[in-house]
Amino acid sequence: PRAVATLPPPGRPPRPIRWRGLTYLPAGIPLAGEPATFAIDGASAHVTSGTRGRMVMRWLTASTTWTAPDGCWSVVHGLWGAGGGGGGVASTGGAASGGSGGGFVPGVAAVTPGQNVPVTVGVGGGYGNASGGTSSDGGNGGATSFGAFATAYGGLAGKAAASGSTGASVAGAGGVGGIGVIPGRPAGGGMVVAANGGGARYIGSPGGSAFGVAPIGQITGTTGAHDAGFPGGGGGGAGSTSTAIIGAPGAGGLVWLWEMYG
Repeated sequence: PRAVATLPPPGRPPRPIRWRGLTYLPAGIPLAGEPATFAIDGASAHVTSGTRGRMVMRWLTASTTWTAPDGCWSVVHGLWGAGGGGGGVASTGGAASGGSGGGFVPGVAAVTPGQNVPVTVGVGGGYGNASGGTSSDGGNGGATSFGAFATAYGGLAGKAAASGSTGASVAGAGGVGGIGVIPGRPAGGGMVVAANGGGARYIGSPGGSAFGVAPIGQITGTTGAHDAGFPGGGGGGAGSTSTAIIGAPGAGGLVWLWEMYG
């Protein structure tokens, strides 16, 4: 699919360019002249601005090697570390905590045309397992890096379920967010609250969010926990009164590149 938008001329307030719910060009990114035309096509986007230069944007969701194209002497980057996975809950009941969001690191790198830069995109932390009367923590999110220029670290795992009194945080808070210029948000602990008609209801914590991620998803029938927001969001912890339920995995990292020409 392809989408085209024209940026406002000088003197107008900056606005982000969004498409299908995602921001592809944050507000305030300087361009080499205005008005400019922005086009999305596949996994890259092109910005042209008359004769004063152009910028090509790419988003990478898997590890690869990026090669600086001809005429590209600098690249603006945005890196998200992956989110941690949410904890699981055993059949004895409980409420697990979600994983933390990955960190975000922006920056500018000077490159030479033809230069190869290894790109590592962090993999989301695995979900906390659950089987019978046992459960486990989730996995830590992986780090995302753009060569030696920058690294955004992943969020830490959510904790497995534990029982507790009404209203208490029973599983402990999720780990701190990934280390970056903008850290990911930590998740809270699971909760146990009074249910209608007596008894207790166990509620797993949603995962922490990363900078600029989509809203945390709904609870799914597969995991019984909130889905992670992409990129870099933590997976939700599971909650159950009497059934073993796994947590939700963390979302993977992401690399956005703005190749500067001219």
